[in-house]
Amino acid sequence: MSRKIQRRQLLSGTAALIGSTFVPRFAAAAGPVIVVPPAPPARVAVVKDSYFGETLSDPYRWMENDKDPDWLPFLKAQNDRTRAVLDKLPQRETFLKRIQQLSGDIAITSRVQRAGGRLFYQQRPVGADNYKLFVREGGATRVLVDPTAMSAAGAGHFSLDWWRASPDGSHVAYGVSKDGSENSTLHIVSVADGRDLPDRIPDTQAANPQWLDDGSGFFYMQLTGAVDTPERYLDSQARFHRIGTDPARDPILMKRGLDPAITYDRIQAPYITTAPGSRYALLTLNDVRPEARMYVAPLAEAIAGRARWIEVTRFEDEVTDADMFGDKLYLLANKGTPRGRILVTDLARPDLANAKEVVPQGAQVIEGLARAKDGLYLKIMDGGVSRLRRLGVDGQVRDIALPFDGTIRAVFTEPGEPGALLLLSGWLTPTGIWSVDAGGQIADTGINPRPNIDTSPYEAHRLFATARDGTKIPYTVIYRKGLTRDGTAPAFISAYGSYGAAAYTPSFQQREFALMDAGFVVGYANVRG
Repeated sequence: MSRKIQRRQLLSGTAALIGSTFVPRFAAAAGPVIVVPPAPPARVAVVKDSYFGETLSDPYRWMENDKDPDWLPFLKAQNDRTRAVLDKLPQRETFLKRIQQLSGDIAITSRVQRAGGRLFYQQRPVGADNYKLFVREGGATRVLVDPTAMSAAGAGHFSLDWWRASPDGSHVAYGVSKDGSENSTLHIVSVADGRDLPDRIPDTQAANPQWLDDGSGFFYMQLTGAVDTPERYLDSQARFHRIGTDPARDPILMKRGLDPAITYDRIQAPYITTAPGSRYALLTLNDVRPEARMYVAPLAEAIAGRARWIEVTRFEDEVTDADMFGDKLYLLANKGTPRGRILVTDLARPDLANAKEVVPQGAQVIEGLARAKDGLYLKIMDGGVSRLRRLGVDGQVRDIALPFDGTIRAVFTEPGEPGALLLLSGWLTPTGIWSVDAGGQIADTGINPRPNIDTSPYEAHRLFATARDGTKIPYTVIYRKGLTRDGTAPAFISAYGSYGAAAYTPSFQQREFALMDAGFVVGYANVRG
């Protein structure tokens, strides 16, 4: 069966069992004879397109029209053949039951934040159909935002899209949308009593609220285009909201044409960001590129709507991340250093050309930075495996050893607190929230409950293959302990490289234990692309 695999699905590893063929080494099972129909022929109707002097031929353009009379019969014939091929596999039912057993529902925690002595985290508990926002304080945990309760009122299905707690932990700004629309409305909840304030702000799908230190208000981004139109994400604007005021009167601090000194395209979205303890605000202009244009101004002037923004970076400078630390601005720069380096400049007089290099380019890729009280935590990619380093306040860079080869999906820090929280997963370790203290010690917080799967009978090994040009290509093999490694075991290997992304980083895939139980070696190659 032909199956189109979505890029996001492929990169996350969720498509590992799609589009691949394996034949388990099971004994043949007695049963009815299954006749496999032939593969259906696909109609060929070539459509030619010319782009920049080159003509391309597309023989299957007609398949994009789901009203074509041949489309549904072709799809059903493909499905019939696939179903017959799968049903003929020996002991398929036994194998399927093992996969179903391993693929039971698990809890998923996707984000966490420390603020004001409280711990906030977003989790979809086992058995739930939606993410909820929890707060933990003094050893007690309670639900703070529950979209399922909103849905129970009968007005539709609501989802929690995003959230951010104020630095003092007294309030949380969060977005909810209805019926899968992702068209968020911003709410503000009082953490002490769990009650929503009357403030409501529509069109805040990617608001990214940035709180003031005292929690009295925040900057946010608002969409202006009509819902379900091509203009939805064009001409967005940056605004400021003071708690308890009318959102309709929130001042617009940046939009196209507002500041003659700052011109940009309709697709670029303006964000104003803050950092606890900093007297400055950062304006970034973002689009589909990882790079951003950045400007800086005193925070008080930005709040008052009279900022004279000073340019820091342009898209061509290839700066992909930034964080403010007091009166300093740290930048992740990639121009001329594709694996990244860390620069620092003064916020009062930013000068990228003369910025000081504090972390040079190394053998691994710097993917991001996050500021904590004890320094900047650097998320590193090392050939498909994550590493963690810290640029301390003493200017020294130190490695922080992870407990296993894993994927750091996110690093969560607070400028007023040392250490960090990691969203970390491994081949044999489910995704969880791990804490890093100032001494570099790492421990599982237990916030995310682990599934009831015993991984002790399995092992994973990272190895290297040599490409034709001599480059060492890392790959990982996972199998059941005791397997005879003489080349006779069947292998299920996945490899993918494109878009500059590291595909198949360590990820806990429950169903693959069924393959390993059947004597397979499961492997992932971190190829170039």
